[in-house]
Amino acid sequence: MKSTRNHKLFSRLITHVGDFWQRCCALPSACVVALSGGRDSMLLLEIAATLGKQHGFVVRAVHVDHGTQKQQVAIEAGLLRECQRLGVELIIVRTALDQLASNFEARARDARLKLLHKSLSPNEMLLFGHHLDDSYEWALLQSLRSSRVTPSLGIPVINGVRFRPLMC
Repeated sequence: MKSTRNHKLFSRLITHVGDFWQRCCALPSACVVALSGGRDSMLLLEIAATLGKQHGFVVRAVHVDHGTQKQQVAIEAGLLRECQRLGVELIIVRTALDQLASNFEARARDARLKLLHKSLSPNEMLLFGHHLDDSYEWALLQSLRSSRVTPSLGIPVINGVRFRPLMC
């Protein structure tokens, strides 16, 4: 990912996300970024690393390999380069899933969450790169699948130790 550290808009984004984070909950002493390698989680990694340096908290990243990507070696090399550039420890955890099993997405999500929570230390907050579009999409899909009268409010910003700072 091209460095955006000196860009004025990135500085404004850091301030905005940091202010939102502090309004939602206190900044942590340590956090773990759930790092998929997608644009959202990579941006969150850079934001968290920058805020960690500004406010003195430790940032780590955890990537879950589901054993389904042919280009996993290249993905991991790219994640490692970016984490090294930002001074963030990267941990890669692995699980093996059958892509042909029924309800693969739900099984993958459950396995990923278990591994991410297992990787946490007691004082760490777990960060996800979900944003408002993700929350809207999730709520819409839930309403189409459900016969409930009351709509879903979407993905929660805070759920226990899980936090989604890009929901601002």
